[in-house]
Amino acid sequence: MSDDEKIRHEVEDITVDFIRQLARPITKSSPCLKLGVNPKCGQLRYNRATLRKLARDLTALSKVYNLTITKNTATKRDVYYDDKKLYKEQRNSDNALRSVCSLLDSNRHELSVISCSRGILQGALAFLDLNTGKLIDCQAGPVPLNEDLLSLRPLPTAHFILVVEKDATFQRMIDAGFFLHYPKGILMTGRGYPDLVSRRVLSWLVKDTSLPIYGLFDADPHGIEIYLTYKYGSVQDRAETNNIFVREIQWIGLKPSHMQSVPFPSSQLLTLTHRDYMKMRRVRTRAKFLNEEDVVDEIDFITKQETKFELEALTGGGCDGDYIIRCYLSSLIKKLLPNHYDPLVRSRQSELASELEE
Repeated sequence: MSDDEKIRHEVEDITVDFIRQLARPITKSSPCLKLGVNPKCGQLRYNRATLRKLARDLTALSKVYNLTITKNTATKRDVYYDDKKLYKEQRNSDNALRSVCSLLDSNRHELSVISCSRGILQGALAFLDLNTGKLIDCQAGPVPLNEDLLSLRPLPTAHFILVVEKDATFQRMIDAGFFLHYPKGILMTGRGYPDLVSRRVLSWLVKDTSLPIYGLFDADPHGIEIYLTYKYGSVQDRAETNNIFVREIQWIGLKPSHMQSVPFPSSQLLTLTHRDYMKMRRVRTRAKFLNEEDVVDEIDFITKQETKFELEALTGGGCDGDYIIRCYLSSLIKKLLPNHYDPLVRSRQSELASELEE
């Protein structure tokens, strides 16, 4: 039985069970959507006050059913516009999809509902279409992370993947010569909080290639939260993600404790806001639950210093344009990949070669 057939049968079973509930004499028990007695699957219960939510969940369930029959896909925006009058707001259709994912114990991708990606990557990697022979060369320029890549064969010549939190830092690092120093590297950014597609493609790529993966994030509560999102998924969309994460990712910077060793102007230090403190408490609680003691220690360091700083501090604001590549990353990558990289030696060899040519 294919995945589509399995989901289709499950939706049919849920629908038949719900109709039987409605056909029974009126009782005090609340109606619910449930899939047999499978303990892994949730039960969605409703009452008079949540009848509109019931209508939205049933509509989303119907949409998923139709997608499995037609073997098509739809975006979250498509689901919303299918019945804009019922959903009223995008967040309501998104909530209905989360409920359906929980009910069927499936992620949104398995239910043929996709989202547009913000993520891009560039570097020593290509994707081969086995059917057409077409090659997507990631060295030629940034490649958008989309679900079509999942059907291709990755052909890496890289030694590592480096995830950068922000698009601005991603671009500045490329402009400053990242690939001259690290020609066997892959640079990726989710442009802030990574969407599901970016995480799904990244997770698949790491599992398929077994490449080590590292992360560069702001030394603030938001950056740390984004790191945990890559590694463990988002708290808000865990019903949709269903194990879409990159456990292999290592946080190498920008760590708050590094502020003592990185030369940048004091003007780059930012005072923590009330919102920062609130987020830190939530992120620290999650990190403690996940046994991420390093993260807990770094959050405690921020709290004690009462300051934060961003990756931009290493790409401007008094630092040389290539400082983050030439100095900050160099020492980290050399320790992590001693058998593959000594960028300082490689850079010096290039300089000597240029001098000889002159």
